[in-house]
Amino acid sequence: MPIKMGNEMTTLTTPFDPMDQLPSVDDQIDLLNDALATGDHGVVANVIGMIAGQHGIATLARDTGLGRSSLYKAVGADANPRLETLLKVLTGLGIDLRAARHRDAA
Repeated sequence: MPIKMGNEMTTLTTPFDPMDQLPSVDDQIDLLNDALATGDHGVVANVIGMIAGQHGIATLARDTGLGRSSLYKAVGADANPRLETLLKVLTGLGIDLRAARHRDAA
C-alpha cells in the first residue's frame, strides 16, 4: 500500500520467505519432488538448502553429525554433495529417498 512520506510515495513491504508457505514435511517433500522432476541438480540442491534452512542448520548439524560449514557447502545452489552426505541430510530432514520407474521408461 503506497503511503505519502514528504513529497514522495513509498511502498511499505514486509519480508517474504516462501518456506513459510510450506510448513509441513509433506509440503516440503512435494517441493523436493517437483525439483527432482526438473532433472537439474542445481534446482534440487537449492530446494534441499531451503528445506534445511527451514529446519535449522544448527539442528540439522546436530541430528546428522555433520558440521555446519559442511552442510552449507552440501546444500548450496552449486553443490554436488557425496551420496553419503545427501542421505544424511535427507534423513535429518525426515525425508526418505526412494526409487521409482522413470516416467519415460517402458
